[in-house]
Amino acid sequence: MAEADSDRDVRRRYGSIPVEWIAEGDSTISFDVAPHFPEPRDASRRDIPSTTRLSALLAAPPALQSMTDGAVADGEDSLYVPTGAGAAATTPPTVSGRVLHFRVAPESIHPEYLAGWLNSDDGRSSLASALDRAGSGSIIRAVRSDPRSLWRLADELVVPVRPLPAQRDFANALLALRRVENLVQEARADLWTGEQQADLVAGPFDSLLDQSLERWTASLPYPFATALWTLTSRNGVDARHRQIFHTWESYAAFMATVLLSALRQDGDLADVEAPVLRRALVGAGLSLERPTFGTWNAVIQRLASRFRSMLEGEAEERIRVCNLFGGPRAGVLAAVLNPNCVQLLAEVNSRRNLWLGHSGATSEAALQTQIDYLTNALEELRALVGEAWTRMPLVRAGRASRRRGELTQEVEVVMGTNVPFRPGSIRVGEIMEEGELYIATDGCTRPLPLSHLIVLRSSPSSERHACYFFNRAEGDSVRLVSYQMTISGEIYEPRAEYDADLAWLLTP
Repeated sequence: MAEADSDRDVRRRYGSIPVEWIAEGDSTISFDVAPHFPEPRDASRRDIPSTTRLSALLAAPPALQSMTDGAVADGEDSLYVPTGAGAAATTPPTVSGRVLHFRVAPESIHPEYLAGWLNSDDGRSSLASALDRAGSGSIIRAVRSDPRSLWRLADELVVPVRPLPAQRDFANALLALRRVENLVQEARADLWTGEQQADLVAGPFDSLLDQSLERWTASLPYPFATALWTLTSRNGVDARHRQIFHTWESYAAFMATVLLSALRQDGDLADVEAPVLRRALVGAGLSLERPTFGTWNAVIQRLASRFRSMLEGEAEERIRVCNLFGGPRAGVLAAVLNPNCVQLLAEVNSRRNLWLGHSGATSEAALQTQIDYLTNALEELRALVGEAWTRMPLVRAGRASRRRGELTQEVEVVMGTNVPFRPGSIRVGEIMEEGELYIATDGCTRPLPLSHLIVLRSSPSSERHACYFFNRAEGDSVRLVSYQMTISGEIYEPRAEYDADLAWLLTP
């Protein structure tokens, strides 16, 4: 006992949450919980929250109160857990019986996040186990109302704790779902009144049930969204067959451009990775001078793996890589870099080489089979990526202003297929160059400037913008191609305007 590390034992039981404990007298008591709990999981993994005891998250002693009129007062940062029927909530419940009242420390836990977790299957199971361990009685185990018993209950309840920004995201998501539940209940009540036709009552929910590729375009960056929209508007088999390959290539080119742009943000990382990437491309007979689907795919495979390893590393590395991509949350970036997405692109590239490399004539039925396969693959991509790109949006920079030390910049949100682009403003740590494309989230330290491998050009006959992808360098010019429905499918521009942006990629 004399050599026991009490601080170590406290950290083992309560994690990194600050815990104040007082030892009375001259003796020191050390407790060892290791034999009763499995080894702690790797806290560096982004998808596994750390855990602590509820007792370490409280700002005041817990209380057990009766739900008589006026007995339970509404309090700030409070959590109410009925001991009988009813759900945990941040406002006093209306059910009868007794309720556990916890006042949490807002700097450690968001009350709505904690209430939501307690109402989940895991939360209910953990609370039941804590009540059993903290209770007394041989026939019916119950928790007494004295402070010591209530503190023991709070100490027996193990709670998953995410970073506060993630907790706020959970709380906002739970609030949105609660609103939807209320709308559904109201619609169900309206349905049986007979005042409106059934289809009119259910109509507002149609968009929630729409899982089509057309609807997905609204949450995608414009360069890919317009190619996908063009695909959905094609009717003939030949036209759809050509466009679906263009659609996949647009996503591969966009992903590769984002990854290369992020790599360029970090000089030290680029010095290491760029030569390795060039050697890998040369070894595969590929070149960024004349990029193909295979070129973009090779770039994605190499760099996505590198960035994922950083994302799965220590906290400092996670922050570093998120800042390279314009400040998204780690979970959002993880969805974009999902290895299953990378594998899906590799499989599509393999099929493309097999199908388009075949010089013989192909029947319409065979073309339709290929279209069906690639369409199903797009559905799989949608299931994997979802709406992650809306959390790391593509924007075009406008004017910037500074007020009281805070830098704000006007932007056009280059997402979906609708133009003119939706205007907005975001807070940034660095001024973006006006007119250029960036990946940037509100409040980001450093927006990610998108390489000129992708550019926007105005259509001369309308307000619509055409997106062009770098296709090859030819002497003093560069060739750019578009994968959307536009007047000109390709344009040539002076190479001198691209040298500063492309030289580090193209020159050994």
